[in-house]
Amino acid sequence: MPPRQQPDNADNTDEPTVRNAVESVGFFDDSIPPQLYTLWREQVHRGVQNWACYGAGEVSLIRWGEFCEWAAGQPTMAPRGQVQYNRDIIHRNVQILYDDIARKARNSRQSM
Repeated sequence: MPPRQQPDNADNTDEPTVRNAVESVGFFDDSIPPQLYTLWREQVHRGVQNWACYGAGEVSLIRWGEFCEWAAGQPTMAPRGQVQYNRDIIHRNVQILYDDIARKARNSRQSM
């Protein structure tokens, strides 16, 4: 069976670390709809703006941790990332995705 096509959002990034994190969390699993990663990113991006959490360096670690738990609990999170969030490897990979989303949200905030 050929590998599943990755969502456009992941193809457009030039960061292999982010692509690897997306795959590790389970967004590219065969049973996952291709658009789920894009929906989750959009939802978390709005969350970054609503929570004013533009990264761990801009808010307290407690607030950042609360935001990360909120984002992992969203219905659009890949099941592996949601169910196994407390496993170190999943937690680290989800953290990479949060940091990427927050960095892009911070850049869009600064360009306004």
